[in-house]
Amino acid sequence: MTDNVAVVVVESRDPLRLGLYWATLLGCCLPTGAKTSGGEVVQIGGGAVLEFVPASVSKAEKNRQHLDLTSKSEEHQASLVERACALGAERVDIGQGSVPWIVLADPEGNEFCVLEPREEYKECGPVAAVVTDARDPLSVSRFWSSAVNAPLVRTHPGYVSLRHQGGLGLEFVRNPSPPQRQGQLHLRLRASHDPPAGMSGAVSCSICTQSLTALVDPENNHFCLSGP
Repeated sequence: MTDNVAVVVVESRDPLRLGLYWATLLGCCLPTGAKTSGGEVVQIGGGAVLEFVPASVSKAEKNRQHLDLTSKSEEHQASLVERACALGAERVDIGQGSVPWIVLADPEGNEFCVLEPREEYKECGPVAAVVTDARDPLSVSRFWSSAVNAPLVRTHPGYVSLRHQGGLGLEFVRNPSPPQRQGQLHLRLRASHDPPAGMSGAVSCSICTQSLTALVDPENNHFCLSGP
């Protein structure tokens, strides 16, 4: 269907303010006029952008999807966490326990992780992956592998990762009881061929202002599709 994830859409009470937060945190400016017809955009590498659009509903629980940020060293990880919090983020406990990564929430409560240095993300930009809670990570990752034409690069009983070389990664982490609602993030793909089997939907996306097709994957995660 596509050759990569084009956009990570983030619903926001104040798209410009939240876009500026993420642009500053990731070390890139939000250029004047850097927006689509839908909202403010921030380049995150791998041919993908964050797009901040007006929220259709208020955030009520943990998002199903979140961003994992890369770090180059333990010192870099610590400085990134410090900068994130100075800009308005806060540490949050989502039941992660004792782990080497740091879980934060941005100024509007969207969860994200600052990872410890990892060899597999050495060549990535500031964002390692978009992570999705999944009941069956392997099954849903196979759907997405077909959808974005990207190979599975890591499989584990608790998670599965896929990515194009140099592209934005997708990771699916086992959660027997994922949040009932999608939350404030969803993916937008750019179509290059027919959708894969297992896809359902085909109505206009109510979140994005563009004329886009709304779809869901086998675990009912919303995403939308633009034309070639």
